[in-house]
Amino acid sequence: MLLQKHSRGRFRKQDAKKMLRLAQTTVGITDPIWKYELQLLIPRLLELQVQIKGVKEKIHDFVYENFGNEVTGLLAVPGYSVISAAGVIAFVGDPKRFTGRRATNKLTAFAGLAVTQHSSGQKERLGRISKAGPSLLRYHLGWIGMRAVKIQGPVKEFYDKMVNRGKAKSLALVAVARKILRCSFYILRDGVAFDPNKLKRRSGLQTSVFVAS
Repeated sequence: MLLQKHSRGRFRKQDAKKMLRLAQTTVGITDPIWKYELQLLIPRLLELQVQIKGVKEKIHDFVYENFGNEVTGLLAVPGYSVISAAGVIAFVGDPKRFTGRRATNKLTAFAGLAVTQHSSGQKERLGRISKAGPSLLRYHLGWIGMRAVKIQGPVKEFYDKMVNRGKAKSLALVAVARKILRCSFYILRDGVAFDPNKLKRRSGLQTSVFVAS
């Protein structure tokens, strides 16, 4: 039951029994002490699940009490959850600190999603993302992106177009994460609403935002 719940239905009781049989026949662990240790660990796992649920509820209450409008705005963007919205809000902080005409580029660099450039003689080529800045922010954006590309809509269409043109799925997901971050910036800074009809793509990996004025 526990395995089925936390695998979101992908593993059931018969799968757990099969895994146990495979472990006994391939690894050869039949000592009952291991079964006893497992019985001790399961209550701890259940207790942790209760604690995690409590923490999520605290985060939920806090962000809605202090950043209700911002969370509501971000939740309109495909892929967002309350927890991921809280993470993005926490790491971005005051969005107005990213100033100037290239404010979104500064935020992208802060998040470590800017593409590095390498020069060799007179040739320049794009490298990997810099991965500068808070890794947990990139984790949240990556998680949001992976959820967003499974939802029918403009973000999934953007992702599918990149993959169909031969881009690696990992690169397409990075582009999605960048797009979501840029959109989130305008929602947080200006209080604008998400508008899926304004999703457009520019050349390369540089993407426009998609918000309603």
